[in-house]
Amino acid sequence: MFQMHAASIATLMGLLAISSASAQQGPSTTIDSFRGLAWGSDGAMVVEAFGEPEQDEILDGGLRMLAFRDSLAGQPSLVLFGILPEVGLVKGQEIVTALEGQECIDQIRRIHLFVDLQYPLIRPTEKARNNTADMICEATKQGDGYWHRQWIDEPNGSVISVRLDAGSSQINLIFESLRFREWISAPVEVEPDESAAAEGAIGRSP
Repeated sequence: MFQMHAASIATLMGLLAISSASAQQGPSTTIDSFRGLAWGSDGAMVVEAFGEPEQDEILDGGLRMLAFRDSLAGQPSLVLFGILPEVGLVKGQEIVTALEGQECIDQIRRIHLFVDLQYPLIRPTEKARNNTADMICEATKQGDGYWHRQWIDEPNGSVISVRLDAGSSQINLIFESLRFREWISAPVEVEPDESAAAEGAIGRSP
């Protein structure tokens, strides 16, 4: 009984922490920023807000990537800011190591909730493969499945994705502006039919 009670308290505290973080940033009707910095912010603004980066490099194509350490849903994370010359901030990404079994599923649902609280009016779409309830994380790590959810801001073209990719042990929370998607020529894919099937097998997020 004590173990169940302690687990319930831990889960509640985690949800309250996420709710508090989201409340500080405030709910939004449009995806126009990452970590409180608006699309178009320059590198100096990122450094002013988060301090000196752990890594600062220019990738192929000219995208500048600033890397910081932080936490997401109670787990250590790597936070990346993508900045294009003459454009500014166009992408943000946060990476955490996936936990095991049911803890992994709960972890992803907490990240889903984190996004839902920030963008309550944007309905997500979801797709998954090998999505047997309570087994999808293990199947994905073995390369036999995946779990993706997207929030698409239709008016401005920005997209948020939470991804656990096949063969990966990392969960990615990705914010992409329309300018970044144009830069990489990546179309927005909406798959509502697969979303319903995934929800049914995995279970609804809190």
